[in-house]
Amino acid sequence: MKYKTGIIFLAIVLVSFPLHADIFEILGGQKVGTTSLTFLKIGVDIRSEGMGQTLVSTTRNASGVYFNPANAVFAINSMTFSHTLWLADISYNYIGFVKNVGNSAIALQVSSLSSGYIEETDELHPTGTGNHFRFADNLLSLCYAFRITDRFAIGITTKGVMETLADIHSYSLVLDIGTVYNVGYRDIKIGMSLLNMGSDVRPTGEYSIDGVDYSYEAYPLPIVYRIGVSGKIFKNLLFAIEMDKPSDNVEAFKIGCEFSLSSFLALRGGYRLNSKASGSSGLSFGAGFIIPWHSKEFFLDYAFTEMGYIGGTHRMGVSLKL
Repeated sequence: MKYKTGIIFLAIVLVSFPLHADIFEILGGQKVGTTSLTFLKIGVDIRSEGMGQTLVSTTRNASGVYFNPANAVFAINSMTFSHTLWLADISYNYIGFVKNVGNSAIALQVSSLSSGYIEETDELHPTGTGNHFRFADNLLSLCYAFRITDRFAIGITTKGVMETLADIHSYSLVLDIGTVYNVGYRDIKIGMSLLNMGSDVRPTGEYSIDGVDYSYEAYPLPIVYRIGVSGKIFKNLLFAIEMDKPSDNVEAFKIGCEFSLSSFLALRGGYRLNSKASGSSGLSFGAGFIIPWHSKEFFLDYAFTEMGYIGGTHRMGVSLKL
């Protein structure tokens, strides 16, 4: 009886999401563009990206730690690489490693977002000055997670971040914290995380106007609170819902699913509700392949996310079970 009550409550909540979209737009729509290091909100887990980025309570490999450190204890020992073809020919690469040791786990992650070299222009040289510059974001993080009980885990991640724009640099030390609770029925997990906590970020150096030197202004980090639930409706069908509350935008509600056609192939789909306020269509889909290799397993994943009028993003990833 209690499971039926939970399903009815979940259905009511899902139906109510679109009805409140306009309210959320008013509450958070004026904060866009007020934070720094916003690349921290770009997902690197290809499986969850195909499921509408419902990651906080679902994980399989190292990249699942990126948006919830507690996922480390539920992930397989693995090494993961992902490549994202982001907007405007920008690329985002990620490498992660996770290792379980008893009731705890550690994870190491490295990521880099780069624009490549861009030709410099100014008001006197609109076709180019002959000089080039580049924009890049780099991240190095270390995560530690442990089980408080056999079903409940907590994790903490420390991230060192550097941003470069031509000869201007920004540095920050960022902290993530997350929890996961395994209900113990139909693989239902409840996850929560609070990401990107830290002090405001100020670029190094100074700039001059009419001979007067000024320091760059400091901007806050894009703090994000996530809460989500996932579980298997049927043996081969995983369903997940999630709510994200960023400090610089409206709330985002996400639903996603993964259907395992066989032990080698899984199809995924997801949708981001309240997409009108966030500027994207909200649709995503993907697929995953499990390839046996000697005594190991390779996981190949692909995901596509529709970004509305600005286009779409393609993501590819490969993981090796260690």
